[in-house]
Formats: sequence, C-alpha cells, structure tokens
Amino acid sequence: MTVGTSLAGRMLPSEQNSYTDSETGRRVTVWTSQCTGHNYGLYYTQNPFDRQRNQVYFISNRTGAWQLWRADMADGRLQQVTDIPGILTVHHAHVSPLSGRIFLAGSGRIYTVDPDTFAYQVIWDPCIDDCDPARRFHRQNYAFPSCDDRWVYFLTRYASEDELAAAEVFMQATTVADRLAGRRIHGKITGLFMLPGMLESPLEMTFLRVEVATGRVEELWRGHASLQHPLPSPTDSDLAVFASTALTRPIPNKYSLVQAGSPPIPLVADEINAVNFHEFWHPGGEKLYVHRCENLEPIPEIYAPIPGKMRFYVREVDVAGTLATGTVQYRDWFETAGEKHVHLHLNIAPDGAFLVGDGQSDCPYICRLDWQEDNTIPATPLCRIGYASASLAGVEPSPNVHVSPDGAACFFTTHIDGEAQLASVDTYLD
Repeated sequence: MTVGTSLAGRMLPSEQNSYTDSETGRRVTVWTSQCTGHNYGLYYTQNPFDRQRNQVYFISNRTGAWQLWRADMADGRLQQVTDIPGILTVHHAHVSPLSGRIFLAGSGRIYTVDPDTFAYQVIWDPCIDDCDPARRFHRQNYAFPSCDDRWVYFLTRYASEDELAAAEVFMQATTVADRLAGRRIHGKITGLFMLPGMLESPLEMTFLRVEVATGRVEELWRGHASLQHPLPSPTDSDLAVFASTALTRPIPNKYSLVQAGSPPIPLVADEINAVNFHEFWHPGGEKLYVHRCENLEPIPEIYAPIPGKMRFYVREVDVAGTLATGTVQYRDWFETAGEKHVHLHLNIAPDGAFLVGDGQSDCPYICRLDWQEDNTIPATPLCRIGYASASLAGVEPSPNVHVSPDGAACFFTTHIDGEAQLASVDTYLD
C-alpha cells in the first residue's frame, strides 16, 4: 500500500460559474475556470460519479502533471484525489458505483485509490504479474470494476522487440492527426491502433480480468485485433462486453458478449464502412446497446466520416434472451437527422433518453436523443460546446458526455479560450 503525497486531498475553492446558452436558453454550468491548464471529463465509458459523496471526477494538469480531481456537486469545491508520480494520464479512471472506490489505468499499471484517505495501491503490474515471458507488454488500457468490486476488467497489447522498435520510429515520423485520420504514409494505411506491418501482422491484444483481493488474473479473450471498451455488466460480475476491429478495409466491427468460462457470443459483425463503434449497458443490466456511425459511401483508405453521408443507429440487445438461446435478440433504432450529426460518444439517462456530444466542428452541440415507437431517435440540441480541432496536452478533444445519477444534468468537456473545462447542462425537456 502506498500513501499519496501531501497534494492528494488538498481542497480548492469553487470555480463554478453559470451562463444561459444563447441558442437554446438552457443553463450551462462551468465547474472549472480559474486555473492555467486543462480540465477534462473522464472518458465517456467510465463512471465519473460518486453518489455517496455527491461528487464528479475529472482530470486536470493544473499542477503540471495529469492527476485525478473531483468537484462537489453541492457547493462546487474542488479536491485533488491523486498525486501518483509518473502516472501520465488518468483519462480512464472509473469510480465504483458500489463503494466510490476509484480504479484507474495509468503508465501500464492498474491502481485502486481510496476515496477517503487517498491511499493508492497497484493491483496489476505487467512487469511483475505478467506470467508469459515470451510476450512483452506494450500498452494497457481501461480499468473497469465488476458490479461487486471483486474484479477489474482491462485490456493489454503485446508486441515483440522488433515491433516495438518499428512502432517507435513510426510514431516519431508521423503526427497525431496523421494517425487519427488514417492517412496513407509510406504506403501504409495508418490509424489509431495501426503501426508498420500491422495490416499483415497486428499486435496481439488480450481481454483480462484481475481479482482485486488476490491479484489472480483470468484471460477472457485473445486475438490479433484492435480491442476497445471492455464493459462489465452492472448486475453480473462474470459478464462483460467488448468491441473488436480487425485491421483491414472495409472495417469489420464486432461486438461480443463474454461470460467468464464460456466462449464469446457475437452481437454484431458488420463488413461496413463504420467510423465509430461503441457499446454500453442499460443501468438495469437487462439490455445492452451498441451504436455506430457508418459512411454511406465506400471509404477504402481513409478512416474518417464523410459529412452529409452518415447514418447513425443504436442496436438494443436483449441480454437475457441472448444468453439463454445463443441467438442475438435485438431491435435497431435510427436517428432521423443522421446526415447532420456524427455521434461519437453517448450515454443513457435514467428516463431512457440518450445524451450525446458530437465533438465535430460542423455540429458543436450536446444533444438529447429520445426514442420513438417508429424506431427513430430525433435529436434536440441542449447547448453549444467549444470545439477543439486537435488533442490538447495529449488528451482527445471529445466532449465525453456523462448523465448525472438523478438524470438532471449532462456533464461534458468544452473548450473556452483554448483551455478544456468541465461543464454541465440541464437535460430535461420542457
């Protein structure tokens, strides 16, 4: 057990201020505004809320290094939660809905942090806990506790020494914009998870879980693909979902439901021109949603949306029926304004509506999407957001929306005068 330094736990006065959105008339609250640096909400798949303590978590580099902070949702006071040396970024921290305990992935390790004492502990370290010496750990991503805090689900990526050396050369020779846009460089199609030679031999990725109390690791899936978003069920500690993408064109996106000890059940496997694919659980755990943006025209070489040529839909999966029969039981919902919006990240409100932040310069809004019986999801803009065209201080500029536990507010990242700030907007329709 390692105890955080003196900076962890320090309090700062509220920086909260509000204004009325000139287009929608809704109240927008900015929670961070009086510092030099950036303040980002957690990644949209992570839970930032501590219901017991009425707090919302975010990351900030106001001290010169990325650390985890939280704001009191009653009085706006800020508190630094971590001061872990060399942690790089804690964008993928996750607050346990059960206990308020924090789980985070940073610098190749998985940590847990006590929300009251701020003591932190390393519960998985690849240099110590990786039992396969033939493979070298390359990157670890995400850290999601199970519903009972017994397990932490996470991803790893492995590579040989030659692959890592080639990757380092490639990263130095290209820009972030090149890699994210999927541009052709030296005859290769680049992308977020693509390195030289990966189209022929992608890095091996593994879906794992570690038992918090014992450190015991279980492997759930392994393959040559890009893995994203390993989300455990909110009601079943042995059930999770993940997305995988083979590094070919057109892009086949696959969503799989995996129960410990059983083979994964494919939920979606599409050979289409998708530019985004994510999944998330209904809070009750009985349903799972997968959503996707797809280009309606072929894009064989560029991993990017085509304005005006997009379609967005959400697939609602009956998890219980799927697990019982092995056949996916689902319903698809299409957005009626799909050509206008490019929905990158969304979350579900307690009343069943979706809150989404486009994060695109041609549609810089937080929107509410309400399901209709005709299988459409019309969008209602709630407020305009400040848009950043590129990552700031190494963190992607997406709004990363989160719905407060009472459903009354949508928290997101906006950009004001070149700096990222944590904000929220009222969600309910009149």
